[in-house]
Amino acid sequence: MSDPVFVNLKCVPPLNVPEAPDNRLKVRPTDDGQPGISVLVEPWPFMAPSNTVTLHVCGQRQDGSPFMLRVVYAEPVTDTDVNEGWERSIPWHVLNDLQHGSSLVFVFQVAFDDCCGCCPLLFPPLVIEVLIPFEDLTTFTDGNWNHWEKGDAIKDARDLLLVNRNGNECLENMTYSSNSSGVVLIKTYDQLEVGLRYEFGLSVRRLNNSNPVPALSLQTSSGPVTDETPITDLSWHPLKGEFIADACTMQLWIYSHEADTNIRGNDYGLDDILVRQV
Repeated sequence: MSDPVFVNLKCVPPLNVPEAPDNRLKVRPTDDGQPGISVLVEPWPFMAPSNTVTLHVCGQRQDGSPFMLRVVYAEPVTDTDVNEGWERSIPWHVLNDLQHGSSLVFVFQVAFDDCCGCCPLLFPPLVIEVLIPFEDLTTFTDGNWNHWEKGDAIKDARDLLLVNRNGNECLENMTYSSNSSGVVLIKTYDQLEVGLRYEFGLSVRRLNNSNPVPALSLQTSSGPVTDETPITDLSWHPLKGEFIADACTMQLWIYSHEADTNIRGNDYGLDDILVRQV
C-alpha cells in the first residue's frame, strides 16, 4: 500500500457564502423576501469549460438526523463561470429544518477532464455554524394562548375574552373592573441568550370611542421596552420595542396604565404577540 500524498492547495480559491459572515449562518424565515444563500468560488487555475463541478452540503436536521444535499453533480463549467467565477444558490426553504448550533459542511470538487468526472480535485471544505434566531409568535389561533397567562390587572372572569372577528382570533379586554391597571398578560421565557437583542411587539386596537382611552406598554422583568402608549385607533396597529436580555430567564409583560373604566371605556384588543431575536 502506498503512502498518502499531500497535495498543495494554496493556489485554490476558498468557498465563500456571503450570507454567513465569520462563517456563521443566521437562518432566515422563508417569507422574508430573500431567495436564499449563495455559494461563490473565484476562478481557479486551469479553469475551463471542459471542467465539471460537484457541490454537496452536509448538515444536521432539527431532530438530530444527518443529511447530504446534492446542489450540483458533474455540472459543466460555463464561459460565464470562467470569466466571473462560479456561483450557485440554495433557497431558504431547503434550509428551514436545520439544528441550531450544528454545522453545514460545503464540499466542492472539480474534475479537469470530461471522462466520467475522474481525477477530481477536492477543494478545502467550508464549515459554517448554523444559527436559528429565536422567534415566538402567539396568534391565539384555535384558542392557543401559547403559555401567556393573565396578570394581576385581570380581576374579573369576563375581562379577557377569546373572540373571532371575521375569521381572525384575538383577545379582547373588556375591563369590567374599575381597577384595571397593572399586568394584563405575562409569560416567562427561559431560552434567551444573555447579551442578545430581542424585539417584543404585538398588534393592538381600541374597541370603541368611549372614555377613558386605553394606555399600554410592553415591559420585561428588567425594565420597560416601550413607553406608555395611548391606544386611540379602532384599527389594528403595532406596538413594539427592543430589549437586551440580561438573563436566560425573563418575564415579559403587557402592562395597562389605565385603571378606570366607564361601562365601555378602556377596552382594547390584542393579537399577534411576537418575541424574536434581531
